Amino acid sequence: MMRYRYEIPTSRCTPKANEYWGFHMAKLKYHPRWLNKKYTYETFGLLKYWLTVCLCVISSITLQAQPIENGITISREKIHLSLHRRISDIDLKQIVSHYELEELPLKQWMQGRDLEKMGQYGWTLDMQTSDWFVITKPLESLGDISKLEKKILIAGQHQPGSELYPVGVYRKEFGYNQLRQPDAVVVAGQKVTFFLEGYKNAREVKIAGSFTQWENGAIPLGKSGEGWSVTLNLEAGKHFYKFIADGNWLVHKDNLLKENDGQGNTNSVVYVTNQKFVLNGFQKTSRVYVAGSFNGWAPKDAAMQKTPNGWELPVYLPEGTHTYRFVADDKWMEDPGNSDKLRNEFDEFNSVLRIGKPFIFRLDGFSNAKEVKLVGSFNSWRSNELYLQQRNGGWEISYTLGAGNHEYYYLVDGSRLGRKPSENPTEKPSEPLNFNTVLLPNYTFSLKGYNKATNVYISGSFNNWSKTGFPLTLEKGEWRIKMNLPPGKQTYKFIIDGKWIIDPANPLWEDNEQGTKNSVLWLDAVNE
Repeated sequence: MMRYRYEIPTSRCTPKANEYWGFHMAKLKYHPRWLNKKYTYETFGLLKYWLTVCLCVISSITLQAQPIENGITISREKIHLSLHRRISDIDLKQIVSHYELEELPLKQWMQGRDLEKMGQYGWTLDMQTSDWFVITKPLESLGDISKLEKKILIAGQHQPGSELYPVGVYRKEFGYNQLRQPDAVVVAGQKVTFFLEGYKNAREVKIAGSFTQWENGAIPLGKSGEGWSVTLNLEAGKHFYKFIADGNWLVHKDNLLKENDGQGNTNSVVYVTNQKFVLNGFQKTSRVYVAGSFNGWAPKDAAMQKTPNGWELPVYLPEGTHTYRFVADDKWMEDPGNSDKLRNEFDEFNSVLRIGKPFIFRLDGFSNAKEVKLVGSFNSWRSNELYLQQRNGGWEISYTLGAGNHEYYYLVDGSRLGRKPSENPTEKPSEPLNFNTVLLPNYTFSLKGYNKATNVYISGSFNNWSKTGFPLTLEKGEWRIKMNLPPGKQTYKFIIDGKWIIDPANPLWEDNEQGTKNSVLWLDAVNE
């Protein structure tokens, strides 16, 4: 029988009741199949039964607040983000990554800094104590869904393709494995060996995940020493998985990487690595980290492992150009084993890794220019890093780009060169607009009507809310543009001759910091 979850609008239920009824509203997505679902008598009988149980519990217990836990909860028509002040960096990073909160300066807020900027992100301070920091945000709209049964989240049993149980391999996110026991997951090329300790009395143990369509293709493990093991061939990238021991779903206790949706649905995470950072020597150094463009230059995020010859860290890196440095006992240094370098803003050098096919940026003409530089979103808008070479009647540079939506401009002898502004007075900037290129587009935005509009742009979380970087083209009465979107939740708006509007064809939206709404789009978790 299919199980359903619905948020009871109170914080007075017992933890068990809240665990059953709670769900991550920020990840609830509109889908036509929900509206067409034929709900059975047994389904609503179960729903009625649990509603009755919960209401009885509410009326019989002494009123007390629900225990606070790290993560997202829902109550009283609001999203609550709760963080313990002693939360570990690893746990905080996982919460930020899973709920897509990278834009929020959470550490500064928890330290009492920049609290006045909280409203700009749509959040308000709910509670501050010596132990807890809690902020809230209004729930997003559910579009035209008004009836109770249409607000129920169909959780199912590890249903493939849902946000809780994604399928496919994720290739746009840097990561590395963090294990409690080194033999819990062993990655050797594309061969990955999983070892589950214990459960010696189990009759059957399987592994299921994003690479098996979950239980539909679960793979049996064999008994091995003090537990169970299996070796699989997996593609480079990020994968989700769980074990199933005699029908019971288990996270991998010896794998520290887990993603939790805040309602008890937790998956273990493994990265099939494709690169290895190596630093030879430095045997007397106590700690070495790698920091770069892939992890926001965090100095103590990616700890390297000591080896007989030095230090190393196997990682997964997506396609593109990545700059990095090592941090050895708080001293920053370039990679002595890598001759590929780019100058940085401190007049030093960052080491460079290039993964994928190079992209040629070319600017024709300007034969009398002394210096031409490339500045773009792909190199964090660094203006003293990428120098073009003069050749064949123009200027060129080879730069490896990954899939995505990229903006850029040129600096010709210090003067900015980009797209010419249109004649529309509502969008005349003080300087030229950015050029753009979209690599490997996987989604088409369309807007019908507005045939008399001069310019229509798309702006959203997938292009850093660029105002005039990505124009749509009018084709047979419909404005269209192809973009590259990662799986999961994306927010966006159209800009029509300078006026921002939500997508009239999309019923799903959420409030923003301006109180003007953003359209919300969910992309299924599939192979990228």
